[in-house]
Amino acid sequence: MPTILLWFLKFIPGFSTIANLFSQWLTNQGNERLAQIGADQAVAIAELSAQVAENQAKAAVIAIPGVRWLLFGVYVPPAIHAAVIIAGRMHLGGEWDTLDFLPWEKDILMSLVIMVPGLTGASAFHRWATK
Repeated sequence: MPTILLWFLKFIPGFSTIANLFSQWLTNQGNERLAQIGADQAVAIAELSAQVAENQAKAAVIAIPGVRWLLFGVYVPPAIHAAVIIAGRMHLGGEWDTLDFLPWEKDILMSLVIMVPGLTGASAFHRWATK
């Protein structure tokens, strides 16, 4: 059926010109899409390369001797203090009279509990928003 239709259409004056223009337009659209895909691919590769470099830098810092012990020494005492405060307020350890957090302990815990996940979430949102 399509062959018969095309046979009849070739007798219409100017049909071949219209068909050629349409074919050229489709080809141009395909080429533009391929160029866009190539650009998107290049951007994705650049983003992944940047993330790999960032993770390698973080790993290099953690690999420095003593950094893990330093982080352990900074984060564990406020975490233990928080656990003692929570247990005392829940009356799990008798009637503990534990002092509230000191300002520097709050800052350390905020950096661990709020800032690290917050920055990770903000980074993920930025990657999504700039796609």
